[in-house]
Amino acid sequence: MLHQKQMLIHATSLLIVIYLSLCWGKLEDYEFQEIDPPVMTKPRFTLPPGLAERFAEGIRKKVDARVNKHLYKSEDVVTNRFTVFPSDPPLVLCRCWESKKFPLCDGAHRAHNERNKDNIGPAIISASNKHNLYMNDTSGNETNVAHANENWDSDDKKKK
Repeated sequence: MLHQKQMLIHATSLLIVIYLSLCWGKLEDYEFQEIDPPVMTKPRFTLPPGLAERFAEGIRKKVDARVNKHLYKSEDVVTNRFTVFPSDPPLVLCRCWESKKFPLCDGAHRAHNERNKDNIGPAIISASNKHNLYMNDTSGNETNVAHANENWDSDDKKKK
């Protein structure tokens, strides 16, 4: 949105400069009476009617700013929660919103990348031993990630 506004401002200022340079004669070429401020002369050349509007119309075309175009449209905010256990394979999540198995990735980002000249890929989440050790050290007692996730889930249910 900001980029469109900047382009519109630049295009408008460019049109004003072109209009003033083409349309108004040099004021020093004309003799003026002692009037303060000086009176403007008639334009030498005018732009065709509607040229500025047609030029700005191309800049003002509405662009669909939505990232999510077809998934979970009935919900205000789309959120998904996953519990990752150390024995689970990596969890591959979609970041292009094109996946038919959303929120899991099905490789739709490849077509998205070709179509939009983008380089987006999936988010890959996996449990690591370092994470497990951190969870064990910070919990105060010997526990595992599954137990910690159950505690987090129960805390969220209490808040609701």
